[in-house]
Amino acid sequence: MAAGATGIINRDQAFCSKVLRYTANHGPDFWSEENIQNVVAQWQLSPEMEQHLRDMQHRIADIDHFKNDPQWLTRFMAAPWGYHQAETMFRKMIEWRKQNHVDTIFDDYVPPQLLLDCVPSAILKDYDREGDPIYCERGGSVDAVGLMKVISREEMIRYCIWTRERNSNGVWLNDYERRQGRHVRGITIVYDLKGLNSRHLNPKGIEYFKEIMKITQENFPSPIKRMFIIRAPRIFQVMWSIIKHFFPATARAKMTFLGSTGYLEVLDKYLDINVLPPSIYEKGSGDVAVGMMQSLDGVDSVQDYLDKAYGSKVSTAETDEESLSSDSFCGSGAAPVHGKLILRGRLRNSGTVEVARVMR
Repeated sequence: MAAGATGIINRDQAFCSKVLRYTANHGPDFWSEENIQNVVAQWQLSPEMEQHLRDMQHRIADIDHFKNDPQWLTRFMAAPWGYHQAETMFRKMIEWRKQNHVDTIFDDYVPPQLLLDCVPSAILKDYDREGDPIYCERGGSVDAVGLMKVISREEMIRYCIWTRERNSNGVWLNDYERRQGRHVRGITIVYDLKGLNSRHLNPKGIEYFKEIMKITQENFPSPIKRMFIIRAPRIFQVMWSIIKHFFPATARAKMTFLGSTGYLEVLDKYLDINVLPPSIYEKGSGDVAVGMMQSLDGVDSVQDYLDKAYGSKVSTAETDEESLSSDSFCGSGAAPVHGKLILRGRLRNSGTVEVARVMR
C-alpha cells in the first residue's frame, strides 16, 4: 500500500527538506517594510540599530540567498563580533554554506542512526515560562571515546552541521510560529552533564568539541537567553578550565552552573519542569519538537549499542585513525577485509546506513 494511504513514511521519505525544513511565512519579499518593522519590534531595536539594519540591507543586496533576511541579519549584528563585523561574518557564512552544501543537506544527507541515538540533543515540544523554545542536550551521557572509535571526523562534522541546520532552520519553527504567533526571540538551553567522567577529557574529543563550537558560533549565531549546565559532577571543574575559552564572554555571562541537587528548583523558576523529558526529570512528560528525528534517552555505551544492533562482529576496540567520509562510500556493503569498523550516514540513493570496514 502506498505510504500516503497509510500515513506511514519510510526513513528516506522522512529525511528530506519537504519534511524537515522551515517554510517562511512572510512571503517572497524578506525585506518588506512590514517584515522589517516586525523584526524591529521583536528584537526591540533602538533607532540606531534599526538604521544599521537598513544600511545592512543595501550593503548585502548582491547576495541572493534565503538567509538574506532581516531576522538573520539582526542575529549577526547581535552576535559577539558586533555590528561592524556583521557584514563580513555574514558573507563568510554564505560562502561556507555553499562550500559545504548546507542548503541541500536535508535532501543530500541521511544521518546514521547511531549518532541520532547516542548524541541526545533536541528542541523540546513545549516552551519556557516566557513562551520561548527550550533546547536540551545531554552531553554527559555521550560515550565520546566509543563514538570516536567508530565514527570518522568527517562524519561527525557533517552530522553536527545537519543538527545545527535542523535546530536553526527546521520545521519545528513553523509549529512554534503557529502556536505562539511570532518568531523566536530567544532560547533557553538546558545542558545535562550527568554521566560526565574522565573519559570525556580525551584530547581528541576536546578538539572535536572546539571545532564544532567554532562552526556553530560562526555560522549559526543563536539568540541565547540563558543556559543552565545541570548535574555537573566535580570533574567538570577540570573540563571547564579547558573548554571555557571556546565560549565568548557574552555566552559565559548567560550560564548558570548547577550540581546534582537543587537544579529542578532553579529550572522551575524559568520553565515548567513537567515539559522536560524523563531522562532529565523522572516525572517529566516532555517530548521533542516536530522534526527533531530523535529522542533524548541516549545510551550508556556505544559498544553495548553496537552489540545489540549488529552483534559482536562490530567492535570499538580498534583505534586506528584511518577512515572514509560518507560521500566516498556509496555501496550497500563492503568486502570483509581486515580493518576498523565505521558507522556512517550516507548520501541520498546510496543504499541503507552502512557499517563499512576500512582497510588498514
